[in-house]
Amino acid sequence: MFGVDGFSLRPREAVGISMTAEGLRLVRLAAPEERDGVWTVTASSGAACSCDGADVASLAAATCAALDSLGWMHLPLGLALPAELAMTAEREFPAALTGAELQAALLWAMRAEADREGSTLPADLRLCCAPMETDANTHRYWTAAMEEPRVQAYFSAFSARGLRLRRLTICPPDGGTLAPLIAAAREPQMPWEELEEHPGECTAIYAGLLVPKPSSSLSWQAEHCIFPRLRRRAPELTAGAATLFFAVAVSADAAGLMAERTATETVQEELRLHDADVRRMEEYAMRRAAVAERERALAEVQAESLPLCALLVHLGTLPLKGIQLTALRAGQMLEIEGEAESYEALATMTEQIAEDGFFRAPPVLAEVSREDGYIRFVLRTDGVGL
Repeated sequence: MFGVDGFSLRPREAVGISMTAEGLRLVRLAAPEERDGVWTVTASSGAACSCDGADVASLAAATCAALDSLGWMHLPLGLALPAELAMTAEREFPAALTGAELQAALLWAMRAEADREGSTLPADLRLCCAPMETDANTHRYWTAAMEEPRVQAYFSAFSARGLRLRRLTICPPDGGTLAPLIAAAREPQMPWEELEEHPGECTAIYAGLLVPKPSSSLSWQAEHCIFPRLRRRAPELTAGAATLFFAVAVSADAAGLMAERTATETVQEELRLHDADVRRMEEYAMRRAAVAERERALAEVQAESLPLCALLVHLGTLPLKGIQLTALRAGQMLEIEGEAESYEALATMTEQIAEDGFFRAPPVLAEVSREDGYIRFVLRTDGVGL
């Protein structure tokens, strides 16, 4: 059921679970060695469940009963909740973002929208996000947000039933970036087998495929406590530690003798190569000074570029319909160049920028001309209020 991957155990089997109008859909997946570790659906089953996803305790009880009847209680689980249980949305940014930077930008955008609407977001939101199809100028991301206590309630309820819930997620439209893996997992293993369509199966496969993956923004995971596991493994850990200490004690004397001999030979060699060492130290000092200078210059560039990054993210959140920004220059004055489909679109954009309060002074329309059917413009201001 498990395969060794470095120093960690990577599961070879998993169960994905989704919720449908008929109840639960449970899909068992495996990554057999004969298929080069490609995850494949080995079994799919439905189970009755009269509760909705918001009733955590009832959902855990129904899942436990279904897994027990199938003999899958020992397998790690991935659970995909219905999208209506979380705050979901699609957002666009002008630059590609990943990891913590992406989550910070999404939270910033959500809180900015809430402030404009006069509402307040919970302080303990946890995000589940996935990249969507993008083009050269726009990067789209799908986001699901849920409060931290709610997320942990699912892991606690399943753990209380003895279930190994490893990943909690909400499936993005069409499976997001895992769509090719979902299609590969559903392919018939034999030529005579026919592909059967079951409601919620693709969503369950999506949840199951996240179980063996490292932690990522595609899913939520529980906050693990290692001490109960250490207590269960205390005899093995104690025996291993004793063996290690014994081996260290036995080899200490031999290692000491070898170290003394090596030290003596090293001192003799150092005496012969003293002049060469001095030259190497001088060269090292010069290189270290050069590296320090480069790091200082890089830090200055990064510090100067922070307002520009904030401006790019801010402009990416504005609904600039009929507007395409083509250039951005920051110096003593900030200039924004672009093309507008009409004067009405240009006027709407300048009003939005002037009203959002991001700039210290509202941008002024410095230049405007019509070329090739588009209205080319230049907005100018003295900087941003960061």
